[in-house]
Amino acid sequence: MPTSRAHSLMVKSRRRNKDAAGCMIIAGNHFLLLQRSKKSYTEPLTWGIPGGRIDRGESPYEAALRETWEEASIDLTPYYFVEKFSQPLQNESGYFTTFVFQFPQIPDWDIEIDYESEDWGWFTLQQMESINLHPGMYYAMAKLGM
Repeated sequence: MPTSRAHSLMVKSRRRNKDAAGCMIIAGNHFLLLQRSKKSYTEPLTWGIPGGRIDRGESPYEAALRETWEEASIDLTPYYFVEKFSQPLQNESGYFTTFVFQFPQIPDWDIEIDYESEDWGWFTLQQMESINLHPGMYYAMAKLGM
């Protein structure tokens, strides 16, 4: 995927609002998390779910699926989400909609991250206590009663 300034401007021009969406993937007692790039303009090097801005003409669900594919090479279209919730974005107007997908065990996916992430991994709740979580993760975990 191109990462030039021209590409960034083109992508930004497709966006209508500041709303965003992402997919929380839970497999057994593990959560799939991506570590944001050190070059990220918001919350660099924090761990969170794949997600991003909703493009013009997209629904939150379509954006969440697209962002998960772009950021982790995971196609969730054959699956159904089990829960959905929205939270206000920090420090700006708009909302982040989370779609929760659950699997009985860690799927055998060939995960490939893009330039927006430094790393990825499957984490238990206990392991998540020792990593630098994205602030939005705390809201999501509370919403799920964790």
